[in-house]
Amino acid sequence: MTTSHPSLACRLRLLVTLAVLLFSQATFAQDCSADLIAQNQKNVGTADEDGTAFTLELSNPTLRTKSYRFTATFSSTPCSTPNKANLGENVVLDVSFADTSFSSQVITGMEVSPRQMKTFKVDVQVPAGTPFNRWSCIEINAIDMECGTVAATQLLRVFVPDPSEE
Repeated sequence: MTTSHPSLACRLRLLVTLAVLLFSQATFAQDCSADLIAQNQKNVGTADEDGTAFTLELSNPTLRTKSYRFTATFSSTPCSTPNKANLGENVVLDVSFADTSFSSQVITGMEVSPRQMKTFKVDVQVPAGTPFNRWSCIEINAIDMECGTVAATQLLRVFVPDPSEE
């Protein structure tokens, strides 16, 4: 009879251990958060014929390594300032992403280790024929590839000045 008790106790311990492991895995899998901020809080710029660039910081607050994909969406919401009015609707600009640690290699996303931060560059160019004295409101999204959802967003505001007025 004493041999059946250790067997039952072992089974119970094994069941509890498996339940804890499954619960902790499910908890980790559901964490789809990230932080995305403009370095030095610089999220407003002016794009002339040479364009402009922003450096963003992507932080992974989770306990697992995460892969993120970047997208840029354009908002029609006004993002003008009192000293630079928008003379019409917002414009769409060319946006690309670059890895700051590898000689500005063009990227579409990056992997970030648990509780770590990485930087990347957002390069904004003005396509030919773009109207001057207009703003572009660009939402940069970091999409968590495991969850398939937007984990973080940073709004960039870019003004396209008239070169003849500078």
